[in-house]
Amino acid sequence: DSEKKQPILIKYISGPIKLRARYKGKVIKASVRKDGLIRFRGKVYNSPSLAAARAVKRRSCNGWAFWRYERAPGDWVPLNELRK
Repeated sequence: DSEKKQPILIKYISGPIKLRARYKGKVIKASVRKDGLIRFRGKVYNSPSLAAARAVKRRSCNGWAFWRYERAPGDWVPLNELRK
């Protein structure tokens, strides 16, 4: 039923944004579509935490802390900054 809920990020963004995270020495990339859904490795997720959990192969992960987004070119800040 997660498809029926509005994507969590929709109220924080005005267009697509890039996401990335560092995990075990690798940079993991994802993107937020303009509809607020997160695209990661060919799948779409309703929330940052679901996408983060998939990225780290665990049942759960705090996506607000895990992901960073590009606030300005080259300026990557924690996704949680969107909520401030």
